Amino acid sequence: IEPTEPGVALVFSHRTPTPAELLSGSFSVKSVEWRIQSFVGVKPTGESTELSALHPASRPPVLSNLPAGFQWSPVGAPTGLDRFTFAYYLSGEQQPARTAELAALRPPDRPHPS
Repeated sequence: IEPTEPGVALVFSHRTPTPAELLSGSFSVKSVEWRIQSFVGVKPTGESTELSALHPASRPPVLSNLPAGFQWSPVGAPTGLDRFTFAYYLSGEQQPARTAELAALRPPDRPHPS
C-alpha cells in the first residue's frame, strides 16, 4: 500500500471502524465516458497487426501514441465505455476510505448516463 493511497490511514491504524462510523459514512459515484477504437496497422513490408486503443470520449485517439513504423487505420466505429468510480467515506473524512472502479461497455444506441 502506498502511503498516499486513499484510506491508508485507516489501514495503518490497524483498527476496524465502529458500526456508528460505518453508518454515518457516505459514498459517491463518478462516471466518465471513454471510447475503445480498433486499428489495423500495416508496415511497408506487408506485415500487419491489430490493436485497440482506449481514449477519453472528449477527444480522438492520439495516433502518435501507436507503435511506430505502421500505417494505422481505424476498424469500424469506436465503442463506448463507461468507467465508474465508487468512493466510500467515513464520517468527517475528506479522503475516501475505499474506492472501487468498474468499466462497462455501452451499447451503441445508448447515450452516456448524465
